[in-house]
Amino acid sequence: MNGLEKLSKLSGIAKPEMQKIWEEIQENKKKLNSCSFHEFKLNSDRQFNNLYICQNCKGTVRITEKLWYEQGIAHAQKKEVLHGKKA
Repeated sequence: MNGLEKLSKLSGIAKPEMQKIWEEIQENKKKLNSCSFHEFKLNSDRQFNNLYICQNCKGTVRITEKLWYEQGIAHAQKKEVLHGKKA
């Protein structure tokens, strides 16, 4: 039994649906990793568990990932100002 089969059994989600979810995750990861700078905007299509969409690469993240990304940018900018170095 491979990982996909185990997840399917544990979650009750059919294996083909699990495969589809996995492929969507991998595609989103490719989009995010290929982007040189994210500019996230709220996807207002959802009422709960909102996703933010990068206006450049169209990758999606949840609020937690968006906030960590923005904090990293702010820290890099502060480091550049304080130390005169690019991050």
